[in-house]
Amino acid sequence: MKKTISNKLSLLLGILVLFSANILNAQPSAVLLEKEKSWGDVHYQVALTTDIHLYNAGKDTLKILDVRPGCGCTTVPGYPENIAPGDTATIAVDLNIKTFSGQITKSVTITTNDPQNYRLVYLLKCNVIRPFVIVPRYISFDKLYINELATTKTQIKNTSKATAKIKDIIIERSNLKVNLKPGDEIKPDETFELETSITPDKLGHIHGKIKILIDHPDEEFIELSAYGRVIEHKNKE
Repeated sequence: MKKTISNKLSLLLGILVLFSANILNAQPSAVLLEKEKSWGDVHYQVALTTDIHLYNAGKDTLKILDVRPGCGCTTVPGYPENIAPGDTATIAVDLNIKTFSGQITKSVTITTNDPQNYRLVYLLKCNVIRPFVIVPRYISFDKLYINELATTKTQIKNTSKATAKIKDIIIERSNLKVNLKPGDEIKPDETFELETSITPDKLGHIHGKIKILIDHPDEEFIELSAYGRVIEHKNKE
């Protein structure tokens, strides 16, 4: 009797093991055929796009549950929801690098129903080349008072191999002034210290754009935005 029970238990255990193995074999398996895309040196105005190739190495349907870019500069127009066993899906990715400078690394996270490897990360890399690097990126006035002159400084570095000759300067606000004029030059590897000044005539926020038209093989103009807030003196009675 004990031998019969033992045989039945062994048979049941064998069936469970075989059933579990079949379930494991029937699972989907997500595999990134490439784990990153590197464009190398890229001009900041170039639109970048690439394809992520996701392969299903399993024996069940692979479901893409989510594709999430790491920041707002990266977009995914769409993606297939299901990938049959043995098939490869293509996921298009766009990267906007207009506001960046230098080496950058961005990511796209893919979530699937693969129980063994449900989250995959794809990397996007490049070195953004800007002919002119502006530091700080925006012209910001710390404190502004009515009828008082305020000045701030911004560095414009020419990282290219060509001289930039100033053709014209267009300023939205008449009370914004800069120490730059037509005919001035910014030579290769030279950093020009731009001084921007303003004498406010009323309280409130100010905003104005400065467009510097240049003669340069890689760029037609340099544009900066100026911000500030005009306040009253605390000791004013």
